[in-house]
Amino acid sequence: MFAGIAAKPEREYSVSVSYTEIYNDRIRDLLEASDFAASMRLPGAVSTSAGELTDYAIVEDPVAGVVVRGLAQVPIASEEEALKALFAGETTRVTAPHALNRRSNRSHCIFTVFVRQRARLGAGKERIILSKLHLVDLAGSERLKKTMAAEALAPSSSSASDVLAREAMSINRSLSFLEQCVVALSRVGANPTAAATAHIPYRQSKLTSILKDSLGGPCVTVLVACVWPELRHLEESISTLRFAQRMMVIKKAEIGSGGIAYDTDALLRKYEKTIARLQQELAMHDALVDRTGIAYGDYTPEQSAALATRIQKYVSASDAEVDDADFPIDSVSQMQETMRIVRSLVKATAVEVEERLRQRYHLIPKDGRPVDGIPLTSGAPVASTADNIPVPGSGSALGVMDAAAGQGDVFGTSGLVLGIAAASDRPPALSRTSASPPRGASPSV
Repeated sequence: MFAGIAAKPEREYSVSVSYTEIYNDRIRDLLEASDFAASMRLPGAVSTSAGELTDYAIVEDPVAGVVVRGLAQVPIASEEEALKALFAGETTRVTAPHALNRRSNRSHCIFTVFVRQRARLGAGKERIILSKLHLVDLAGSERLKKTMAAEALAPSSSSASDVLAREAMSINRSLSFLEQCVVALSRVGANPTAAATAHIPYRQSKLTSILKDSLGGPCVTVLVACVWPELRHLEESISTLRFAQRMMVIKKAEIGSGGIAYDTDALLRKYEKTIARLQQELAMHDALVDRTGIAYGDYTPEQSAALATRIQKYVSASDAEVDDADFPIDSVSQMQETMRIVRSLVKATAVEVEERLRQRYHLIPKDGRPVDGIPLTSGAPVASTADNIPVPGSGSALGVMDAAAGQGDVFGTSGLVLGIAAASDRPPALSRTSASPPRGASPSV
């Protein structure tokens, strides 16, 4: 890998490694407790003391794929540094002796190499390609009746036997879940039409969750099956070979070049340069066609005030005085600033009109409730919102009562206006001195 990096000087590479141990279905960072603990870490990392088990989170990143958030990533520049990190993690692995192995690994381990590459020059410098390589120690399945032989354990080691049994069961359980994933993937490979509805149980264990990309993703997966060519281990050897045979049936997705990320700072600098270049080209074009004083960026307060004066003069002019040549549109920025100023002028006019109406009339809503604490029985002129006269900015239709005339002047087709009617509009009053006709008699006409 490093020889290939040295053969491509036109590209910039950065390589880092992490070392993960899955012990009793708990994730442990092997480099955190080593001399590499002060290395670069992923966001969300939690500092832990040596030997402490922290339940790290397994997340799916849309670019980097499945990652373990919080693991230490050690930057390396050579093969020797990668081996140092590997050996440093090996010293903190959990091991124990049993009948078949004096230094048996009691956990699954994953040594991951992360590679980031980008172009040094030219276009595409902000484009980053992310790749990773998993080196996995699955820790073979164990039969307790073989590994827990009495002669392999020291006397009075019942507690150690319980620990070994618990570790073996955890390893076997994870390998069983891994086999279920491989069986499901092999069925999908044999019947591609069922891929859309097939369920692959990756989430059953930490091991299968981390290896999701390596099992069913767009990658190259190589399985090294270790067998023991002895008759007493024939059953385990056959089981391992059958597992390898199922792995060969899995159909991998098309292999890509890795996840694609972008350097936001580089993109921002690129866009700033592009905008500045385009503005220069526009200025050169305006100079060639003899167009001067045109602004393409944001308007300054002075420019906005001058444009607002031009707009007010244009709006207040009579029809005979209006000439489209008096208000030319030179750029999109001018058009946007013009619309913003016109919008603010319309809002200000609506507020002013409503304030004038409130100073002269009492506005009553359609539901008949008083406005601003003014009762309906007041002798002051009122305006009913049941009519269809729109008041700018008020959002309601109004009728108007003219206080000078003393009459309700109703606009629209319906509505009710309360006020003081003129004397000429009142009906004639009945004489109070006339006697009422006797009961049963017809009134005189």
